[in-house]
Amino acid sequence: DFPLSFFLAERDTMLDVKIQPPENAVEVVADSAHAATFILHDEDHTIGNLLCDVLSEHPLVDYVGYSIVHPTQPKIQVRIQTREGLTASEALKEGLQMIQQYAHRLKEMYTATIPAPAPAPDSAPQ
Repeated sequence: DFPLSFFLAERDTMLDVKIQPPENAVEVVADSAHAATFILHDEDHTIGNLLCDVLSEHPLVDYVGYSIVHPTQPKIQVRIQTREGLTASEALKEGLQMIQQYAHRLKEMYTATIPAPAPAPDSAPQ
């Protein structure tokens, strides 16, 4: 589970969301030690762009790219090619962990800048 909380300013409420990755969320299509193609199910441009941005900065990643398999199918194809010292599977895992860390930092920064909601007025009968 990936628990996330979001503050809805217009309603002064907190929304707690648990994102549960589906089973078999990642499928390995082609794999060798330093080059692999992965299918990420129930994903789209959001995670594809983030992975490309994060992994393109990694010193041991030679290539990372993604494509939408088909517009009617909620999955993307990610291709990763690495150098000696890092496998493509390890690179994918590191990239996803970095994205998760960025999301947690963003959440912390967001919640630190938003004041806590005011307590609800006492609604006891008179």
